[in-house]
Parts: sequence; structure tokens; C-alpha cells
Amino acid sequence: MRVCVIIVNWNGRDATLACLWALAQATHTHGVVVVDNGSADGSAAAIVREFPAATLLPLDSNRGFAAAVNRGLQHPLARAAEFVLLLNNDVELAPDTIARLLAAADQHPALGLLSPAIFYRDRRARLWSTGYNLRPLLFSTLRSERGRRLDPASGLRHVAFVEFCATLIRRTLFEQIGLLDERFFVYYEDLDFCLRARAAGAGIACVRDAHAWHAVSASTEHDVPARYYLRARASVGFFAKHTPRALRLPIVGYRSYSGLRVLAGALAQGRRDIARAYLRGLADGIQDARATREVLPLARTASTRPGR
Repeated sequence: MRVCVIIVNWNGRDATLACLWALAQATHTHGVVVVDNGSADGSAAAIVREFPAATLLPLDSNRGFAAAVNRGLQHPLARAAEFVLLLNNDVELAPDTIARLLAAADQHPALGLLSPAIFYRDRRARLWSTGYNLRPLLFSTLRSERGRRLDPASGLRHVAFVEFCATLIRRTLFEQIGLLDERFFVYYEDLDFCLRARAAGAGIACVRDAHAWHAVSASTEHDVPARYYLRARASVGFFAKHTPRALRLPIVGYRSYSGLRVLAGALAQGRRDIARAYLRGLADGIQDARATREVLPLARTASTRPGR
């Protein structure tokens, strides 16, 4: 196979089936691997029944996004696939998206990661992301085009970071820098990988004429505190791992200010549950960092989803 699509599923049977159906309409031949993170909603049986050509890799429990992706990567890497497409189950691709990503990859061999322009799934003309850049001193991401309509002009947008909801990655990059860091249970594993890729000299870009539609945070819409907890905990570990010593003081100051804004916003909305979850995530993340000076494996929370 030239490109293998990896989808992580956790109790998302209907979304995953819809995602697989959309892939079946794609204009490029590819293999599909679905890693099931210990679902209890009949996902595995439904996938086998309706899409027997897909490879199903069932796990006995929810091991998180990074660990599930790494399990799925064993299949295409063993078969020397040229590319891997990491795809969230709540993302819909245009029929020609994979073909456009591959064409851009062939034209620009220095690129290691390529993402389509991603729109909101419930507002299909509204742009969600074409990737991120980094604020150099604060070491934080900046999505400069969020909320704007996509310029009809096509072409590449070179960026520092793309989220792994729909990302084409060269197999050789995994061989060069390794797999995803499983110590991030969910969130920040993509930014961590992109930083490692850039350090190794790989380019990252958004292919603006390739399109996808994302149901943003659909899998955690009923458990918002869990999302805040997991983001907060992973963020501490991420900055503990990557922040240069010379930048620690300004970054700690900026992150403290950002955290206070999150808490103030939650309390202003009367969401004390979010504020408590966020503070607990920060506390657990700090405990992780103090224990190892780097992020530890995150708690296997039953309410966690393997996506964004």
C-alpha cells in the first residue's frame, strides 16, 4: 500500500462507521486500520460486519490516543507503506483529499507532515484551522486563520504544528524520530511530535486545496470537565519536557496568566466543575513533572476520549 489510514475509535461506533463510509468514496486506493480502544458500544463487531476490508486492532482498554496510534502504526510500518494518514473518527474528508495530500508530498519531498484545510463540520464553509505557528518567546501556538473564510487561492501554508485530526506523515519520519510519545495519554502528543520532526529537519505544511470537516471536540461535548483536566495535565508535562531553561521564567508567567483566564471564564459561566477539573489537572501535571522532571503516563480516565 502507498498510504494507510489509521483511525482510533473509543465508543464512537456511529462516527467511525460514517468516517469509514466517507473513506470508501475517496479517489485514492489506501489501506485502513481501525484501533479500538476497548469500546463497549459494539463498535468492533459493527466495523467487522460493515467494513470487512478494514483491519481492526482491538485493545482491551482505553490506552489513550498516542498508544492506540502506535499500535496501529505497526501494521503499515511492517508493510513499508510510504505514508500514514492519522484520521480522527469525527473527521470527514473530501473524496480527493488524500490524492491532493499525496500530490503535494510528491512535489515537496522535504515535507514530513501535511494536513488539509480543516473546516467546522456543522458550518461547512467556516474554516477551523490551517495549522499553527509558535510564539518564539512564549513557546505557545498561534492559529492565525481561525474563524476566517478560506482564501480561494490554493497552495501550501508552511507551519510549525498541525493537529493530528487529519495528517499525512511519511513513514521515513517515524523511522527517523520514533513513534508518538505515549506518556501523553491525550492532547499535546501531536505538538510534541511536530517539534521533534522540525528538530530533525522535516517540514510541516497545510495543503490549502485539500479539505476536511471536523466535528470539533464532539467526543467530549458531554464531559467538558474531563477535557479541561486532560489538557491541563498534559500541558504541564509538555512544557516541562520542552521548555528551554532560559525561557522558563517568561513561559511560567505566561502559562499562569493563561490559567487564570481559564479559571475566570469558567467561574463567570458558573462552571465550578470545570474550574475544579482544571486545577486538579494542573496539580497532577506538576506532580508528574516533579517526579520525573518530565511528563509521566497520564491517568487512564474512564471518561477520556482518544481525540480532540
